[in-house]
Amino acid sequence: MMLTLVGGGCADSKSSSTTVNDTSDTTSETGGETGEVTDLNDVIEGGDPTTGPLSASVPPQESPETGLMIVATSKEDQSLEVTIQGIELKNLFGVAFHLIWDPAILQLDSMTAASPLTTNIPSETLLHEREAGRVVYGTARFHESNWGQFDYQGVDLSDANFATLHFSLLSAGETEIAFRDLGRDVRNAELKPVENLAWIGQPVTVAHQKEEGR
Repeated sequence: MMLTLVGGGCADSKSSSTTVNDTSDTTSETGGETGEVTDLNDVIEGGDPTTGPLSASVPPQESPETGLMIVATSKEDQSLEVTIQGIELKNLFGVAFHLIWDPAILQLDSMTAASPLTTNIPSETLLHEREAGRVVYGTARFHESNWGQFDYQGVDLSDANFATLHFSLLSAGETEIAFRDLGRDVRNAELKPVENLAWIGQPVTVAHQKEEGR
């Protein structure tokens, strides 16, 4: 701290001045070194909010008239449960898509594929982690043969679950678990692409929780 003492009773151009270095007070009231800026809210509320446990927040999703959507649920154990849902899909024969996200924010821990296309005839399903931050899913119904003539049969799904994934939270930030444009495909029993489908991703925000006051 610099103190300036002005002699002669006034501070004019002829006055002499002496500068005294006072180093006796080297800490601020908030506990930091002099000259450092410390957030008083952090001190009052009990510490730096960027070091608390992580938690995820997800906005609610509105179901489309028809299509696929990603729905995430934040868990108390600092994890995220994600389901891939199909809404009002008609005459369905096969589904394929890639899921993508930021692997620096979310880490895939486990995943389970469902087989909603298996009804009166079986289906084959694939769920594979291609690389960090990307998963590939595919499912299709087997076709039946009637004297050498293939009989393709579709199925109607009003509300179906295609897969469930569990993530752990790695770092604070924003990402979206999304359907990649390349590689997504839905086919009907005529093996034609199903048009006018919605593909709805799930935004996710990961942040540090404010720790309890100490």
